[in-house]
Amino acid sequence: MAGAPTIRRARFTRAFTLLELLVVLVIIGVVISMVSLSIGTRDRETVLSEQARRLAALINMAGEQAIVSSEPFGVRFSPTGYRFLVLDGKKWHAVSNDDLLRPRRLAAGLRITLEISGEPVPLAAAGDDLKPHVFLYTTGERTPFAATLRIGTDGPAVRVIGPFSGKVRVAGAGTEEQQ
Repeated sequence: MAGAPTIRRARFTRAFTLLELLVVLVIIGVVISMVSLSIGTRDRETVLSEQARRLAALINMAGEQAIVSSEPFGVRFSPTGYRFLVLDGKKWHAVSNDDLLRPRRLAAGLRITLEISGEPVPLAAAGDDLKPHVFLYTTGERTPFAATLRIGTDGPAVRVIGPFSGKVRVAGAGTEEQQ
């Protein structure tokens, strides 16, 4: 069989080793973890921004209601929420006839800190004290304040800023300043 063609087989065929496959799987796992963590953070920042916009809108609405009804309104803050109050004679009462101005709790993991006229105000847990931190007068003016909503103790933050007069606005992480 001198003239018969010979078939030569390569001794070694090139393929992926087990170690190479494991390295690729680890890389894929790390990338998926990073993506899922960034999506989770973004969602919390979206909730933070929504809560801040809601607070600003509700304070603006309560201020307008104070003008229309000729009754002063107020806002009482706690570390995890806020509630609206109305002055009835000489005593403050929680707003009870308006579902929009009901007491609000922030989403889990969010906290509020408050500054009145540039000074930090210690906030106590929601209790029976019905004296407002921020007064909304029948003239359209209010106590100047800045409420900072934050994820945890050192996470992203958004500020709700209420000047003496004019609209309450939102500024901070992931939001453009809004009027």
